[in-house]
Amino acid sequence: MSHFTHQHQSHPGSLHQNKNGEFHRGVTANQKATIRAFDKFYSMFPAFLDLFPDEDAFLEFAFWFVAATVVMVIIISRYVTIKPSSYI
Repeated sequence: MSHFTHQHQSHPGSLHQNKNGEFHRGVTANQKATIRAFDKFYSMFPAFLDLFPDEDAFLEFAFWFVAATVVMVIIISRYVTIKPSSYI
């Protein structure tokens, strides 16, 4: 009996060839459902390049975000005081 005739278990991460001759990794139905759930979740949010099409747009956003944060901290610091707690 030849060792090529028996069916053997392959490693879960190994490549398999489908009917069309394309290679793919073995994916279970549970993994497919998880992948579809992640794809659906991520499709609800815009991609980074949708928000910032180039580097200048991102740098401009970062500048205004930091500037607004500094202004908010200055304004809030006039109304909020932090008192040291005394441990007796």
